[in-house]
Amino acid sequence: MRRVALAAALLVSPAAPYSGSIDAKVDICADCHGLKGLPADGKIPIIWGQNAGYLYLQLRDLQKGERKDERMSVIAHDVVKEDVQ
Repeated sequence: MRRVALAAALLVSPAAPYSGSIDAKVDICADCHGLKGLPADGKIPIIWGQNAGYLYLQLRDLQKGERKDERMSVIAHDVVKEDVQ
């Protein structure tokens, strides 16, 4: 579950540092995706239950520009594979 939250955290806040602890990175995701991967806003994707591989592919596609989301593309730009894993 923490891996899912981490992936989400890394995508939420463009101003957040990416070199912090895993807990700090999870907090970034939780801001939008919710602490347990269940966001309060129905327009934000639910990441609860997604596997790390799926989340990694989504982040990778955002980095490559193959998937578009104004907020997440900025955040995904600095995500490293080791953090998602």
